[in-house]
Amino acid sequence: QRPALAPGGRPWPQVSGYFDETETDRLQGRSSVLLDNSRNRSDVLVKLVIFDATKRATAIRTVFVRRFHAFTITAAPPGEYELRFQDVDNGGTWRSARFALQESAGPAQGRFTEARFQFLLEGVSRTAETADAAHTPLTAIASQEF
Repeated sequence: QRPALAPGGRPWPQVSGYFDETETDRLQGRSSVLLDNSRNRSDVLVKLVIFDATKRATAIRTVFVRRFHAFTITAAPPGEYELRFQDVDNGGTWRSARFALQESAGPAQGRFTEARFQFLLEGVSRTAETADAAHTPLTAIASQEF
């Protein structure tokens, strides 16, 4: 059952967007990650987690995505990432496979990564579809890992 209040004791947002605005000030990359929740009947919280050289995980963006909506994380720097998801209605938590966001200098604006994930979290189908149409199974994680 959906908690009455969002983490931090605030009401749940009415629109999709960054959950913690302070996180948005730190990033200066050019890559983006589209979080497509348009086929899911539940709102989701999503953390964009980056791994440092020692493989330590740090959430650099937290996003709330309304059911039947999408949101794009912007200004993500290059690095190795995974997404961590929480179904707001039932509290289930999952993580994606790791993926890379890359940037390179070049003509005009250079090259950068635009990743896309579509959530299918209903029933037993828990996958994220990437831009190349590959279905990536999500791995269930304990709520404290979210």
